Amino acid sequence: MALENLISIEFTPEELNNLDAHLDGIQQILTGKTVNITPEQRQQYGSIGNQNKLIVDKAKTHMEQHPNWIPNFLDKVEFDKNYNARQLIDTKTL
Repeated sequence: MALENLISIEFTPEELNNLDAHLDGIQQILTGKTVNITPEQRQQYGSIGNQNKLIVDKAKTHMEQHPNWIPNFLDKVEFDKNYNARQLIDTKTL
């Protein structure tokens, strides 16, 4: 039985130019806002999977309900910035 050709794609030169322009724009927006980390750092910091997102959401709820419980080593303003950025990116994913 032959496999069905599921992907058949072609791009016009104009489409490729548009893709390049958009990728350049994305790169400009992200410049200075992202950092490259080493594989060791990636291992150390881990990732924020669905289970961890639930924990972070719960921690945020507790911090807002009980601001006096926030540890002094945690920068709440920076936490909120990062949390809000993640929320915005999550709502924009395909």
